[in-house]
Amino acid sequence: MRVALLRIEMHFFETRSLKDKRSALARLRAELRKRFNVSVTELDHQDLWQRATFGLAFFAPHADAARAEEEKILRFLESRLPGEIVEHTLELC
Repeated sequence: MRVALLRIEMHFFETRSLKDKRSALARLRAELRKRFNVSVTELDHQDLWQRATFGLAFFAPHADAARAEEEKILRFLESRLPGEIVEHTLELC
């Protein structure tokens, strides 16, 4: 059993304020938890209205399964995000 820690940095094009960004993040966080059964928190850029960093944690039976789940999560976010993913890293423990 592996613990996967996924860090995703995002840039928002369509948000106009911190309130807009927080609303979008809350919606994304809820959808990620429901769809992928992951823990999600905002790690950085809380005071910037066009940037955000999510930290996700989930369990996987092995490294290949963790990477497959990472790909699914990134595809899901790209389809829902009002912006783009700037950078992402996966750490396996």
